[in-house]
Amino acid sequence: ASVHSPAGAEAPARLGARRVVLARELPLAEIAAITAAASIETEVFLHGALCVSHSGQCLFSSLVGGRSANRGECAQPCRLPYNGTYPISLRDLSLAPHVPALIGAGVASLKIEGRMKSPAYVYGVTSIYRRLLDEGRAATAEENRRLAALFSRSGFTDGYFCGKCERPMTGVRSEEDKSASRALPPPPVGVRKLPARGSVRLRAGEAASFTLSLADGREATCHGATPAPARSAPLTVDGVRERLSRTGGTPVLLPPAAISVSLDEGLNLSPGELNALRRGAMDALFAPPVRHAPPLPEKKDLLPHSGGSAPLCTVLCLRAEQADALRAAWRVAARNRADTGSEKEPQGREHAAHPQKTVLPENAGATAQADASAARQTPPTGASLLFLPLFGYEEAQELPDGVYLPPVICEREKEDVRAALRRARAAGIAYALCGNIGTIAPVREMGFTVIGDFRLNITNRAAAAEMREAGVAHAILSPELTLPQARDIGGGVVVYGRIPLMLTERCFVRENFGCGACGHATLRDRRGVSFPIVREYPHRGMILNSLPTYMGDRAAQLADYRITATHFLFTVESGAECAAVWRAFRRGEALPCPCRRVAAK
Repeated sequence: ASVHSPAGAEAPARLGARRVVLARELPLAEIAAITAAASIETEVFLHGALCVSHSGQCLFSSLVGGRSANRGECAQPCRLPYNGTYPISLRDLSLAPHVPALIGAGVASLKIEGRMKSPAYVYGVTSIYRRLLDEGRAATAEENRRLAALFSRSGFTDGYFCGKCERPMTGVRSEEDKSASRALPPPPVGVRKLPARGSVRLRAGEAASFTLSLADGREATCHGATPAPARSAPLTVDGVRERLSRTGGTPVLLPPAAISVSLDEGLNLSPGELNALRRGAMDALFAPPVRHAPPLPEKKDLLPHSGGSAPLCTVLCLRAEQADALRAAWRVAARNRADTGSEKEPQGREHAAHPQKTVLPENAGATAQADASAARQTPPTGASLLFLPLFGYEEAQELPDGVYLPPVICEREKEDVRAALRRARAAGIAYALCGNIGTIAPVREMGFTVIGDFRLNITNRAAAAEMREAGVAHAILSPELTLPQARDIGGGVVVYGRIPLMLTERCFVRENFGCGACGHATLRDRRGVSFPIVREYPHRGMILNSLPTYMGDRAAQLADYRITATHFLFTVESGAECAAVWRAFRRGEALPCPCRRVAAK
């Protein structure tokens, strides 16, 4: 959930969470500060594979490979070569030298990554850390060596924890690393089984039943087929016990003598049916408890529209020149409509119902300013809202409707962001685009109307309802959704833009290309496909998709699926390209370049 601040920790607390896993990119001082301030427990990632992108902010595997990292299906594109090397493959994390500091920070739980790892890894890593926690100490040189032999990528890193995000954080799984792992002896671990008792009932004319019970009170019963009269060899008590006691690799120990048998004479039940009784009882014994989900909230759009009104359009630009070019295109379109009397098109802010910029006389009172601001608090239907980054909007010729907040705001950056938000609100900017649950409440308290960015990862109606409850006036749905899924939730989708695939804490432009390449650096994969990198506040990296999403020539399809709002994301385009895209979309034309589509199934 990209929780990296006290406000971020309080958001899941208000939703009923008892513990929150903090972002892996946090240094020790911020972990301790959040833990001290939070009303819920904190959990920290301790050891294992590091994602290069902030959690929940990686769509690389999903949009490029069709496997969603947010759903645990990551294909690990970060481990592949780009530009002839491995610039975004991070070493595994190890905080074994910092266990006393973690204990002192007051965190409640420590998380070890073990996705697809071997039993030897699970046994070795957990046994070492259990010992370090029990003894309250850092790992010895020998323990660190063993951790590396169990699994590492060119060694380990603690760069984020120590606040040193440098090139030595990168690494790959070398042949030497693999050889060290293969040389380790198997773990001296056997399977510890739970003693159980069984009771089977095989009576003429009734369904067979088998009950398993454990010493802790757990019990489960499975009903099966009805025994038939035996033609030759009827069931015996010893034979039934022998068949039902075959618990194999299950966690249950069930000797034949622990099974009571109620058996009528002259009956038969096939070995397969007896096995099914045993498996059914075992499955029921260890099945998770059934939780009845609350009823789904009433389906409605995040931002309802009056009948016949045009959909809301949110336009996000990352550079002032892009916004200036779009405004110029909107003005031309408005003049053309006025001259020709053609059908009205989505309006830009300069001719929308709400004022573009309120300029008051110096002697005007606070009441007049408040009245002007209040008129802009509800997103107008049939209008475009134009957003520019919080740090950079002042370079545009005109103020935008809203500011786009950085998706990550750590505690050390909070005061700079607050000051910038106060300036934007004082200038009359009414909207804020928020992509993290920790920013919604503080931004609303400052008087902004919150628009939810796609980074909130809204993929179902319950999440949409929670965002409404939190005060989000309108939200852009997750780019991972198909059109039917978006229709069933209600809301808006990105219909143009290079979707950000990763948000990295480290500045890979500076590391791999130099600061002079900022704004035009790319990662090129093995097939020659290029992924642009742009700078995010303050020096984080945003890796963009190689292809823009575009739905301008699919207007009928959008209408069929009742998409209530369309959203544009301009990143690396020139001002002229932004205007051209807008015109093409308005006319329902295709773009003269390959595009990604929002799937219709």
